[in-house]
Amino acid sequence: MSRVELETVKRDKLFSDIFKYLPPTSTIAIIGKMRSGKTTFAKLFAEYIINYYESQGDSVFYMIYSPEVLEDIELLEIELNTLSKDINIIIFDDLSFIVSGRNKQINNFLNLITRIAHITQSDYNYIFFIGHYSRSISPFLRASNSVILTSISHPEIASLKELFTLSSLYDYLDYYTENPHRYIYLVKYHTIERIIDFTLEDMPKPKKKRDIMRDGSLTDLLLDRAF
Repeated sequence: MSRVELETVKRDKLFSDIFKYLPPTSTIAIIGKMRSGKTTFAKLFAEYIINYYESQGDSVFYMIYSPEVLEDIELLEIELNTLSKDINIIIFDDLSFIVSGRNKQINNFLNLITRIAHITQSDYNYIFFIGHYSRSISPFLRASNSVILTSISHPEIASLKELFTLSSLYDYLDYYTENPHRYIYLVKYHTIERIIDFTLEDMPKPKKKRDIMRDGSLTDLLLDRAF
């Protein structure tokens, strides 16, 4: 079985490679331990997509949601319907619970995501899920258009083989272990699996002006809009 070689690429080149294979409504799952670059990767990729569409004159709705908003799925649906634009880029940050895909709250959330094009009334919706590793992998994550792994340990391989080939996982484990101070990512999109090395210089913080963080209850926001 051939080895999956480590690649060093510029981040925008990787984003371009992934983006050209994403359908207009897509889900991107990013899984890994804390402080492994999950949110940074998502924000930078979102920024790449924003720049692509804004350069063509399209309006973009961009929002980062914390787990608290999922306490009321109905209000979340109202907000998405009200605020959405031609292009929608939505990051659900730290959704560790979704990896296991259990309980009613998760089912309601997944149902919302499957109806996202109808809710936003747009054919262009890019949905990012960020979560920690779990021993149980949700079928929903297996169906994601792209999966990015930002960390790995040997005990995790048994579950992660549902998302990646074993050869890629073991090669990724070797490279990740040998390079503890670098961002080493295993990236899957289309039928392609790649192990990517980003230096710290290639992974700067995203532009803060892009970030609109919605956390806590949505009630106040929606009441303000009603008057």
